[in-house]
This record gives sequence, structure tokens and C-alpha cells, in this order.
Amino acid sequence: GALVFLPFLSSVLKMEDSLLSFTGCISAMFNYTLQATAPKGWVMYLASAIGVCSSIVCPAARSALSKTVGSEEVASVFAIASLIESLVPLLDNPVFTGIYYYTVDSFPGTVFAMAAVLACIGACIETWVYTRYPEKKIRSTLPNAEP
Repeated sequence: GALVFLPFLSSVLKMEDSLLSFTGCISAMFNYTLQATAPKGWVMYLASAIGVCSSIVCPAARSALSKTVGSEEVASVFAIASLIESLVPLLDNPVFTGIYYYTVDSFPGTVFAMAAVLACIGACIETWVYTRYPEKKIRSTLPNAEP
């Protein structure tokens, strides 16, 4: 998804970074919702096809971060972002495993439903970022910005 859709959406369609990230969050939300409620095995394949754009969230978010900070702070921001990305599995793996363990008898798709809710929260945040901080406004406030 990131190899095909990210260059197409950003270069050809000229989508802003927050809109790219929003698209990835929506794709992930539908993917996880379908996985949570899949009545047949083939629906999992459909969910994977729908979730193909979910991999563009992190690159688009990094691109947006690089445009919002000064050039001297980019390395520090990327270091913090990488630290957070590497610490997330330490938290989410035990949490999702525990939730699955307690809900496997009643609703095995609970972990996917929770992931869909998290993707929905991410989409809401990206909507806020897109409406609050347009990319043109960000670029015009940076030093040495092109008009």
C-alpha cells in the first residue's frame, strides 16, 4: 500500500499529509471493522484489500512533522517519534492479548473492534489537524519557505 498508493496520492493527486494520514486511518478502521465482524473467511481477504492504505499513516505523519518544525529540530522530533513507535508494541501486545483472552468466548473480534476504535480516534485527530493547520499555512510560517 505504501509503495503504490503513497506516491500516487501525494505526487499525482497532490494530497496534503494530514489528508493522507486520514485516508490511512479510515482504511485501517474499515479493515479492522470487517475483521471484527467477518461472518465468513473470504471477508478477511476483503478486509485486507480495503486496509491496503493503512500503511501510509506513519510516513504521512512523519512528513507532516518534518514540515511543522524547524530544520534544526527535525532529527530530535524523528528520534522521539521512533522511540514512541518502538515502545507501542510493548504496551499494545499485552493489552490486546489480555483482552482477547477475556473475550474469546463471547466475541473473538473484540481486539479488532478496539483497533477500529483507535483508528477512528486517529482519523478524528487528523481531521482536526487538517482543519486547524492547513499545509499552506505551515509552509508560510517556516523560515526560507517557498511562496
